[in-house]
Amino acid sequence: MNEETPLQSSQTNWEALEESKDEDIDLSEIPEVTAEQIGRSSLRVGGEPVSRRKVRVNIYQDAEKLRNLRLKQEAEDIKHWSMRR
Repeated sequence: MNEETPLQSSQTNWEALEESKDEDIDLSEIPEVTAEQIGRSSLRVGGEPVSRRKVRVNIYQDAEKLRNLRLKQEAEDIKHWSMRR
Protein backbone atom coordinates (compact mmCIF):
# COMPACT_ATOMS: atom_id res chain seq x y z
CA MET A 1 0.00 0.00 0.00
CA ASN A 2 1.91 3.01 -1.30
CA GLU A 3 -0.26 6.07 -0.74
CA GLU A 4 1.03 9.53 -1.59
CA THR A 5 0.96 12.12 1.16
CA PRO A 6 -0.28 15.65 0.36
CA LEU A 7 3.32 16.91 0.42
CA GLN A 8 4.44 14.29 -2.08
CA SER A 9 1.60 15.09 -4.49
CA SER A 10 2.00 18.86 -4.09
CA GLN A 11 3.08 20.91 -7.07
CA THR A 12 4.55 23.59 -4.81
CA ASN A 13 8.19 24.52 -5.41
CA TRP A 14 9.23 24.11 -1.78
CA GLU A 15 12.85 25.23 -2.37
CA ALA A 16 11.72 28.53 -3.90
CA LEU A 17 9.21 28.98 -1.10
CA GLU A 18 11.89 28.45 1.56
CA GLU A 19 14.17 31.00 -0.13
CA SER A 20 11.46 33.66 -0.48
CA LYS A 21 11.05 36.48 2.02
CA ASP A 22 7.82 37.72 3.58
CA GLU A 23 8.18 40.98 1.65
CA ASP A 24 8.01 38.99 -1.62
CA ILE A 25 4.45 37.80 -0.95
CA ASP A 26 1.78 39.73 -2.87
CA LEU A 27 -1.12 40.24 -0.48
CA SER A 28 -3.06 42.63 -2.73
CA GLU A 29 -5.51 39.98 -3.97
CA ILE A 30 -6.27 38.49 -0.54
CA PRO A 31 -9.46 39.93 0.96
CA GLU A 32 -9.61 41.07 4.58
CA VAL A 33 -11.20 38.67 7.05
CA THR A 34 -14.57 39.96 8.26
CA ALA A 35 -15.94 39.87 11.81
CA GLU A 36 -18.62 37.47 10.58
CA GLN A 37 -15.99 35.04 9.28
CA ILE A 38 -14.12 35.20 12.58
CA GLY A 39 -17.37 34.53 14.43
CA ARG A 40 -17.97 31.38 12.38
CA SER A 41 -14.40 30.15 12.80
CA SER A 42 -13.28 27.42 15.16
CA LEU A 43 -10.00 27.06 16.97
CA ARG A 44 -8.19 23.81 16.15
CA VAL A 45 -5.01 22.29 17.48
CA GLY A 46 -3.68 19.28 15.61
CA GLY A 47 -6.88 19.24 13.55
CA GLU A 48 -9.06 18.81 16.63
CA PRO A 49 -11.51 21.54 17.72
CA VAL A 50 -10.57 23.30 20.97
CA SER A 51 -13.12 24.85 23.32
CA ARG A 52 -13.13 28.63 23.59
CA ARG A 53 -14.23 28.55 27.21
CA LYS A 54 -11.80 29.46 29.94
CA VAL A 55 -9.95 26.68 31.70
CA ARG A 56 -8.00 26.74 34.92
CA VAL A 57 -4.25 26.43 34.50
CA ASN A 58 -1.78 26.00 37.33
CA ILE A 59 1.77 27.16 36.73
CA TYR A 60 4.87 27.55 38.82
CA GLN A 61 6.23 31.07 38.65
CA ASP A 62 9.42 32.55 40.00
CA ALA A 63 8.54 34.51 43.18
CA GLU A 64 10.47 37.61 42.06
CA LYS A 65 8.69 37.70 38.67
CA LEU A 66 5.33 37.25 40.37
CA ARG A 67 6.12 40.09 42.78
CA ASN A 68 7.06 42.36 39.86
CA LEU A 69 3.86 41.47 38.00
CA ARG A 70 1.79 42.29 41.06
CA LEU A 71 3.60 45.61 41.57
CA LYS A 72 3.10 46.46 37.91
CA GLN A 73 -0.62 45.67 38.18
CA GLU A 74 -0.93 47.74 41.36
CA ALA A 75 0.75 50.69 39.60
CA GLU A 76 -1.67 50.34 36.66
CA ASP A 77 -4.63 50.21 39.07
CA ILE A 78 -3.43 53.35 40.87
CA LYS A 79 -2.87 55.15 37.57
CA HIS A 80 -6.33 54.17 36.32
CA TRP A 81 -7.95 55.14 39.63
CA SER A 82 -6.21 58.54 39.76
CA MET A 83 -7.32 59.33 36.19
CA ARG A 84 -10.96 58.74 37.18
CA ARG A 85 -10.88 61.34 39.95
